[in-house]
Amino acid sequence: MTKPFRVLVADDEPMLLDSYRYVIEDLAPRRDRITEIEEQLFGRSDDPANLEVELVCVRQGEPAVSQVEEGLKSGRPFGAAFLDVRMPPGISGLEAARRIRDLDSLISIVIVSGFTGVDAREITRDIPPADRLFFLAKPFQARELQQYVLSFSARHESDRKMLEAEAARSRNLHQYCG
Repeated sequence: MTKPFRVLVADDEPMLLDSYRYVIEDLAPRRDRITEIEEQLFGRSDDPANLEVELVCVRQGEPAVSQVEEGLKSGRPFGAAFLDVRMPPGISGLEAARRIRDLDSLISIVIVSGFTGVDAREITRDIPPADRLFFLAKPFQARELQQYVLSFSARHESDRKMLEAEAARSRNLHQYCG
């Protein structure tokens, strides 16, 4: 990966934000001198052990939407967003998810809730596509959260490479036909 994988977390509970930080920052690569030399000689590896994560935490839905918008404008989109369902007094995590999806169709969105009354089918209909919408129950397990981040980062990188290849193919076609 050439850029850090950007993860957004929106939760109104400061202790939970600290938990996200602790768990996700534990994914940071363990760098030693041998790793640095290998990277200098051979470039960076796509090995998930080399994952760099930039974590942005907010406490409300509106700032989450703003962060996604700013990330897109700056060319540094988020690859994943973990959104608590209830974040009073502002918009809910579900409304934030709808707005984020309208801004970015590629971001993986995880709806996080401690309540069992969340209707996954209804939410999936409201915030398509289903293959980029996930659910995580509170309290979450550290390994589960880490696996989400690792999986999303691999998918995000794959999507990025595919879009770059399509753009290159389109440029080449335009050169030969135009």
